[in-house]
Amino acid sequence: MKKILYLLSFILFVSLISNSCKDTIDECEGVECNNGDCLLGNCQCDYGWSGSDCSVKKSSFFYADWVGELKCLTNTDTVTMRIEEIGSSVDVLKMHTVGLVFNLGTIPVSFDNYTLNGVLDSTFEAFVIDTLNIKQIIPFNGNNIEVEIGVSGTGKKIEEDKLDIKLDFLIKQFNQSISCTGVFAKP
Repeated sequence: MKKILYLLSFILFVSLISNSCKDTIDECEGVECNNGDCLLGNCQCDYGWSGSDCSVKKSSFFYADWVGELKCLTNTDTVTMRIEEIGSSVDVLKMHTVGLVFNLGTIPVSFDNYTLNGVLDSTFEAFVIDTLNIKQIIPFNGNNIEVEIGVSGTGKKIEEDKLDIKLDFLIKQFNQSISCTGVFAKP
């Protein structure tokens, strides 16, 4: 009698398990999760992805030309910060400026020919710009001198369509720092 009870218990247990698994499979049937997995009929997105089918990069909010007034020392320039994606990465941004020029003494120095990389934080609301060391030749007292400048910075989403951006420049030969700040919006 004990063997029959054990056998019936086992059959009931296997039946419950197989029905439970079948229900889960049915709930996910036809549900396509591009960058995630289906659980109980809903997509659970991988890190950096969102949307009902996990097809939207959380970083895609930043991919645009952002225009704003960037104040550096005493001058303010209208600058475009072009932010693009880097391949399949979900949390790295490629960016460069259009129109960023500031005066080093009386000499205008442009930063439009350099690509900066930014890394988004885990909230996908802010990023840190990796330090880029660049060298520029500038005329000074009739001679050309090479100046090495470290560029870094931060950016933060402050509204649905606005970014607060700060760029820091360290002129290494003179140990002089210049910070530029501005609020940028999508045009």
